[in-house]
Amino acid sequence: MNFKNITMFMLLSCMLLTGCKLKTDWDRMLGNLPKPKNEITINQIIQYPRAKKIEKQIGTFSGRTIWINVNAFIHSSVIKKIELMPNKKKRGFYDLKLFMNRRGRLRWMQLSAGFKSEPLALVIDGTFYRSFLPKAMVGDYDTDEQTTYVVIEGPFDKGTADALVESAPSNFTFYNDNEDNEF
Repeated sequence: MNFKNITMFMLLSCMLLTGCKLKTDWDRMLGNLPKPKNEITINQIIQYPRAKKIEKQIGTFSGRTIWINVNAFIHSSVIKKIELMPNKKKRGFYDLKLFMNRRGRLRWMQLSAGFKSEPLALVIDGTFYRSFLPKAMVGDYDTDEQTTYVVIEGPFDKGTADALVESAPSNFTFYNDNEDNEF
């Protein structure tokens, strides 16, 4: 066997033994991972802008503008998975059930206590989508990730909700290359 064949054999053996993680690492190294899309951030809504460096004006889907604090409480980087729940008030619309990593659950615990009566902005790809009041987390922040979740009440239309569900795992993987991304 020559050097090229040995190298190829070793590379293939590593790929088979380590599974998809090596492929993801290889794709990241080559810059082939898909860029985040349908990124979610949850930001504080600013009524009276005063701090130019940490507040900015963003557009809404309806064409208006609002001011938000640019320091997001929650970002797609902490959302591992999203599931849909039928909205109880509007038929054909949905609520979002977010499953987050431990960091996201800790942040949610803080923001749901500190902003329980103050609307927050749900921003998708830099555009304001809607405001909502944060509800308490279901489950304990330090328990099993599959049974602890947060519900953001909609209504979210089917197209937007499906896009967020589809993009959540790949967005999480994009931002968390050094973490165990398995659910």
